Amino acid sequence: MARYPKRLMQGNKELMSSKFNIKSLQNFNQNIQYEWLEFNQEGSYASSTIIGMNTRREHGLLNVYDLKKNSHLSLLSKLEESVFIDTRLYELSTNQYEDDIFPHGFNYLEAFQQDPFPTFLFKIEDRVIKKTLFLLHDKNVLVVRYELKNQGNSVKLVVKPFLSARDTHSLAKDNSGLNTDSYLGQSFVRFAPRNDFPELNVIYNQGEFLPASLWYHKFKYFRDENRYPAGNEDLFNPGFFQTRLKPYETLDLYFSTEEPEALDTDYEALYREELTLRTGQKNDNGPAEKLLHLSLPHKDGLLVSYLDSDTSLRKTMLSMPLFLYTPDTQKKFKTLFRQLLAKLDNGLLPLNMNGGQSTVPSMAADTPLWLFILAHNYLTVTGDTSFFTMDILDSLKSIIHAFIRGTAGNIYMNKNGLIFSGNKEIQSSLLPLNTSDHLVLRYGFLPEVNALWFNALRIMSDLFRAAGKQRMANKYEKNSKKTRKSFNTLFVDKESQRLYDYVHHQHKGKDFRFLQIIPLSLPYPVLDEEHAQALLSLIDEQLVTPYGLRLSARETGELKQVSITEQMFNPNAIWVWPVSWYIQASLRYKAGNPHLKADLKKYFQPLQELESDGLLGFYPEAVLINKSIHSLGAEDSFLSMANIALTFHLLQD
Repeated sequence: MARYPKRLMQGNKELMSSKFNIKSLQNFNQNIQYEWLEFNQEGSYASSTIIGMNTRREHGLLNVYDLKKNSHLSLLSKLEESVFIDTRLYELSTNQYEDDIFPHGFNYLEAFQQDPFPTFLFKIEDRVIKKTLFLLHDKNVLVVRYELKNQGNSVKLVVKPFLSARDTHSLAKDNSGLNTDSYLGQSFVRFAPRNDFPELNVIYNQGEFLPASLWYHKFKYFRDENRYPAGNEDLFNPGFFQTRLKPYETLDLYFSTEEPEALDTDYEALYREELTLRTGQKNDNGPAEKLLHLSLPHKDGLLVSYLDSDTSLRKTMLSMPLFLYTPDTQKKFKTLFRQLLAKLDNGLLPLNMNGGQSTVPSMAADTPLWLFILAHNYLTVTGDTSFFTMDILDSLKSIIHAFIRGTAGNIYMNKNGLIFSGNKEIQSSLLPLNTSDHLVLRYGFLPEVNALWFNALRIMSDLFRAAGKQRMANKYEKNSKKTRKSFNTLFVDKESQRLYDYVHHQHKGKDFRFLQIIPLSLPYPVLDEEHAQALLSLIDEQLVTPYGLRLSARETGELKQVSITEQMFNPNAIWVWPVSWYIQASLRYKAGNPHLKADLKKYFQPLQELESDGLLGFYPEAVLINKSIHSLGAEDSFLSMANIALTFHLLQD
């Protein structure tokens, strides 16, 4: 396995705890890099930096998921807090405007921690104010508490809500025709800025709300650079809450799309319930245990990235194996599996898992074949053959038959028993790479697709045999033998011991990409033992890092032809989530090493420590390393989280 400088292998132990004190909070430029994220089962989320300054348009304190639009609607961008001690004014918030950082509330921030909720401790003169916020797991409700934590004189607290009323990939402008009225009730206020957006109701436990329609202009989000066209944001402030806090008193605010009378406003009870959900069931899956605690799958499917509103069907499938390891999530696994089968269209699946998307199938040849791997995983872990009713078997069989006779995307079984997919204009690969003249690079016979195809045939044989259909079982097993023989004849480069990256029209791609770990990780080995061992050794030497697997080997020549439009597909990018494939391959082909699990745990420790950088408690989709580590792709990649958790589950003794 590749080695890295010791400097990059060491984690920051203070940051790993997701706790920051005044010493670590003094570096402004450093701390705007650290972000937090709260999410719930409704698909809603809240997120910002540890100093409360929004640095990307996806930040916000109440962003609710709209299933039909498959996007998040940003209702509440942030809260601006002011504290008056006698006649002296102190601003606790921090913003980046077009020309300045103002105010400098981070100077009063004594501590931040996420244990498990985002909690901020401010010290103003000798007054200490604690701010805690969290989302309810089953409702679109943001709970915010301000508490004066020490004895002494009371303080006046003013809180201004800033409304955005847009989707999380857009920017708000003051000419957008918002309804600026506030609707006052008994200890609550309602805002309805747009007819096509949910209303925002706010309940408060003391003080008053004073309407005052104001616009604040030219907020700047530095993380939007190179991601979106240049632009600033205008935010609307409908008024402010104000109260006088005596020692140990609180101001509690409940921001919600629910009707006020439907809300429980017992803060202590709500806090205890959410705390129990997050911390009450310890397991050995490492920092990604929140996946299981919060029943991560969205009730209507799965959000594999909240910040990106990502409902990728393939990423959903590749996240699902983790859910086999507790009874509750096994139920979700079965629900998701049936939902996936229902989306089949002539053997193919759409791009996205949730509603509001086009139902036109994607041209990806690998995606439907992962269903067979999931079926095998379920049967191996649970032994539950009764789940595979004839309707499920018929759906799986329909994929096989569609591939044999040919389906959309130029996907068909060749006479050699292998699957040909795509062409110069049709992208069928897991890696959407193009040549310098913008033609599809990877198409034809692809090794990962055909390793999955071989496994699909073998797994179908197993399922029919378990169902007592011996003739069908023998048929699929016989077909798989032909596929396996052709695979070893066509793909194995005996000179380099690698697999060809693709084969079409007598052209054989020689790029060495992480996808070559897939044939080694699947339930049924498609390569003979000798070639598999040699290939894994090459992957160890050229692709494996302590943070995951490189997209491509450094010395690959053909990558010079590839037009890279996203940093995710930089040949030096390290993809985090495929580490579970590598672990599965290692456990098979290095089983003779008695120290293997301990060695792998130690080697991938830096990968675990990625949760202490960037978005705290989460893992990115990929990283790029030069002098430091940079996150790529989704910052909150649940695909990475699920596969890291699965990795350390597999490494348990």
